[in-house]
Formats: sequence, structure tokens, C-alpha cells
Amino acid sequence: MPHGDGDPGEGTELPRDLFRHRDGTWRWIAWTMTTDDGLIYVSGRHTTAEKKAAEDLRDWERKRIVELESKIAEADRRLDAAAEQETAVQERALRWWRMACDNVDRLSWLEPGEQPSPINSARGDQVDHYVDGLRSAYRNLTEAVANLGWRARR
Repeated sequence: MPHGDGDPGEGTELPRDLFRHRDGTWRWIAWTMTTDDGLIYVSGRHTTAEKKAAEDLRDWERKRIVELESKIAEADRRLDAAAEQETAVQERALRWWRMACDNVDRLSWLEPGEQPSPINSARGDQVDHYVDGLRSAYRNLTEAVANLGWRARR
């Protein structure tokens, strides 16, 4: 992998080599070559620690990618579940609204209001609380319509 155009004094990086040290360990050596007045100078530099650090970084990056992809997949699953739950709650609320309208229609002197629309500020972690509130409001309405209907028939 040449770095430079071969001008005198400019270094050219050569391939790295793996050598066995006399203590039995393996060492990576990076070579650089320069020329000056027709002479070729080659020097080697011990780069095992740099190579190990680069490999460790790549390993960490791979593990981090797997971890982040897993977290993204889990977030996607939670998002899909929340969207399904939101759709189910909207359908349930609309069903209760239609039933409430049917109850109010029994009272000739009362017109139902407009259909409720979803609230953008509603919190997903409070959905059970909202559903309980809807259920309670529907029961109260049903009782009130039944009482008013009975009184109106007298």
C-alpha cells in the first residue's frame, strides 16, 4: 500500500508481517521504506498493541451493534403492541359511544352530541385508567337514561 509518490525522503508503507519473538510471543511489525541518494532504508515498528486495540474495538462495535439492533427490535415490538392496543381501545370506545347513542335515542327530547375523537395528549401507560373511566361513564349514562326513560313514560 504505497503512501507517497516515491520522492526521496518520503516513506512508503509496506505490508505488515507477523514474527515470532524469541520469548515465544507473536509480534506484528509495520514496515516503512524510504530512499535517499540511491540507498533504500527500511524500518520496522512493533504494532501488536495497536492491532490488538483495533481488533478489540471492532469486537466491541460488533457486540454493540447486536445489542442496539436487539433494543431497536424490542422497541419496534413495543411500538406495534402499543399501536394495536390503541386501535383496540379506540374500537371499544367507539362501540360504547354507539351503545350510548342507542340509549340516548330512547329519549325523544335529547340528542346525542358529536362522536368523541382521540386525544393526542393521552398517555399509553394510563390506557387502563382511561378505559375504566369510559366504562364507568357508560354505566352512569345507561343508568341515567334508564331512569329518565322510565320517568318520561309516566
